[in-house]
Amino acid sequence: MADKLIEVRLMTPSDHNFTYERPDGSIYKKMVRKGQEDRIEEIIDYQGPLYAKHPDINLPPVPPLDKYGQTQTWDEYNSRSKDST
Repeated sequence: MADKLIEVRLMTPSDHNFTYERPDGSIYKKMVRKGQEDRIEEIIDYQGPLYAKHPDINLPPVPPLDKYGQTQTWDEYNSRSKDST
């Protein structure tokens, strides 16, 4: 096997996880459990954003809350911030 072992996790004396890296850089995990068949899971290394803005939705920003936790309009927010200065 040309895959490189990069991590071993021992949960109990009979339950282990082995993480391997292939020559192409992809990673998979082999899970060994007592009394069960070994399972292999691919580990996807996605470096993109977790929450991307949908391109078809153009929503205005959420208005801020006042000191009592109530939503207010942007006009109210702007007028109060000008009054406080």
